[in-house]
Amino acid sequence: MLIVAIGWLFLTGGASFSLFGERANAPPKIIMNTLISGCFSSVFSVYIKPRVLGTYSFVSRYDCVASGSGFIAGLVAVSGCADVIEPWIAMTIGILSSLVYIAGCLVMDRLHLDDPVETVAVYLFGGLWGTLATGLFDNQDGLFYRSPNPWKFLGVQLLGALTITLWTAALSLGFFLLMKRLDKFRIDLSIEVIGLDLAEMGGLSSDLFDKIRKDLPSSPAGSVVSLRRHINFSKSIKSTLE
Repeated sequence: MLIVAIGWLFLTGGASFSLFGERANAPPKIIMNTLISGCFSSVFSVYIKPRVLGTYSFVSRYDCVASGSGFIAGLVAVSGCADVIEPWIAMTIGILSSLVYIAGCLVMDRLHLDDPVETVAVYLFGGLWGTLATGLFDNQDGLFYRSPNPWKFLGVQLLGALTITLWTAALSLGFFLLMKRLDKFRIDLSIEVIGLDLAEMGGLSSDLFDKIRKDLPSSPAGSVVSLRRHINFSKSIKSTLE
């Protein structure tokens, strides 16, 4: 997350192509607004997300994933208008970014869609909110400022969001259909049952770990044999887990 954050500052700050531009739109202001939005989004996400999703516990009070993902969601949302907003607007965008990010996580959870790195909540929901925020808070053409055609500017932002969504959906659908046609869309069934945590990373998921711990005999020698049987990448594991 730290690498992404640092790279993001170069992305937004470097978009001006010069360190010697006007003070109003110079890289220092862009980087400042980017950090303000990300930090406020991160803090609010840590305290609000566990309570909304029901994952808060006395043992695990602070959700590091919410902190990192919330921070990136704030960066995503403010990137389109970091040069044309005031710091207090960046704070507002960051706070609302955390709520949008949490709403995205809640939607994915309710739809039972697997998104372990929360990409949809961060980039899709955060990006849509950022596009809308540009149309609202841009201090030159935004709806909340005295600009000649604020509704037209907001409409352009919404049209852009719709266009990008349709374009991405079309490309993704074509790619996934091709992968399905080539029988490359899903992993092997036995590995799917085991879980990619074990098959690819060599780690045990909590469900598999609990089952192994219950099935292990008391003797150390028997434990080793039983453990090897559970970590065998074959169809015998499927029957063992079932």
